[in-house]
Amino acid sequence: MNRTAFFPLALLCFASPIFGQEQSPFGAGGMFSESHSDAETPGVSPAVEAAPAVPSVPMTVREKFVRSTKATFGPLALVSVGVVAGYEQLTNTPGPWGQGGEAYAERFGSTFGISFVDQYTEFALAAALHEDPRYYPSADASFKARIKSALKQTLIKRTDAGGERFAYAEFGGALAGGFVANAWLPRTDNSVGDGFETAGLLIARDLGFNLIREFVPMFRHIQ
Repeated sequence: MNRTAFFPLALLCFASPIFGQEQSPFGAGGMFSESHSDAETPGVSPAVEAAPAVPSVPMTVREKFVRSTKATFGPLALVSVGVVAGYEQLTNTPGPWGQGGEAYAERFGSTFGISFVDQYTEFALAAALHEDPRYYPSADASFKARIKSALKQTLIKRTDAGGERFAYAEFGGALAGGFVANAWLPRTDNSVGDGFETAGLLIARDLGFNLIREFVPMFRHIQ
């Protein structure tokens, strides 16, 4: 399945996780920060409103459920799904669905279905495994360190107890979204490779969200 044309809109799809969520209990002082410098370094942007770290308050199961629900049914999420479905309509992806209103509805339903499965699988795993799905902005002034923090938090999550481990919920949700979609996609687009491709796009999307939260000031405190 050729989803290359879909990639520029992958970050737009399911955009609501960076809107309307709880503020990080760490403020701008991220739990993954490797250094804390108040002095400005020539050529390097200082951290945004770096604040002293405070003890994390674990999310309740209900809060994790609400977070996933907003990420699935929120207005921006639905608009984003519509935009992605429109782009797939324009590029005729998947090809066997053709054109017309019915084809657009199939693409919208498919994109929404992937989001639904991804978000709620991530919620279920995060609740069961006591993982914290939130992003904690870095307090480091180094561009390289902040990139590293965004990448690290895509691969490693904080636990409710304050430790760190591999992001099982993150990757489990992406794999579920990628492979469950094969149940409704046409035969030309539902191979094992297609499932992994979709999962990879979902992980890349989440890395993009982390970079937005890290570097765009207005989203820095938004989960």
